[in-house]
Amino acid sequence: DVIIIGGGPGGTKAAKVLGRAGKKVALIADDLGGECLNYGCIPTKTYLWTADFLEKAAGSEIYGLEGAASAKVNWEKMKDRKNKVVSKLKQGLTFSVQSAKVEIITGRGSFVNDHTVKVGEQTYEASHIIIATGSQAIMPPGFTLGEKIISNKEILDLPSIPKNLLIIGAGAVGVEFASVFQALGTDVTLAEGADRLLPNEDKEVSSELEKIFNRKKITIWKNKHVTAEDLAPFEKVLVAIGRKPSIDSLNLEASGVSVE
Repeated sequence: DVIIIGGGPGGTKAAKVLGRAGKKVALIADDLGGECLNYGCIPTKTYLWTADFLEKAAGSEIYGLEGAASAKVNWEKMKDRKNKVVSKLKQGLTFSVQSAKVEIITGRGSFVNDHTVKVGEQTYEASHIIIATGSQAIMPPGFTLGEKIISNKEILDLPSIPKNLLIIGAGAVGVEFASVFQALGTDVTLAEGADRLLPNEDKEVSSELEKIFNRKKITIWKNKHVTAEDLAPFEKVLVAIGRKPSIDSLNLEASGVSVE
């Protein structure tokens, strides 16, 4: 009855609702859980939790806790915990989707026509097709992902904690990773093209966050459009200027869907 392309929060929720309503559903996903579970909300919160512990430990002596301020970070153990949290949640998600009698097809779907989707060499037909492919990081012109220039995905599994880090974009993603890596001992510079941090949020929030980041000695560049020359002093550069729809591999033209 229904094919759903995309295994993030939108796709899995739709699949479970339709499956429990008695529809025959196929869910196509290359990584169940999508960006949120695998590379976004969940992994970043596990790292922020550790960062919060570190900050509390740094000022713990006034509460009579001796030695906590000298706590050391084990990056490999941090990554391992993140992976375990993601894996556990993914197992639960898989079970709940399968319990709704939804067929999970691993891979990336692309349209053959408005009722047919291809995954690898296999084709599937359905009366209705839901596109729930989420978003991906935007790369500015002239910037290419590599060893130095990274997105929210690559920064989660760096081989080591960088000595210094330039973050381009002070939205939700940028300020989260600025908080995390500053707590881990990285010298963080945060660049934003607008005149304040979190430009899409209330000005009071931006003002308060800037005060906090200044106290933490995070360098802030406002009204700054970063060029290739600015990257030279930095070990890693995280691009976090926004998101765009993940539709490049869908072959939408074959479905009759037009995109502006």
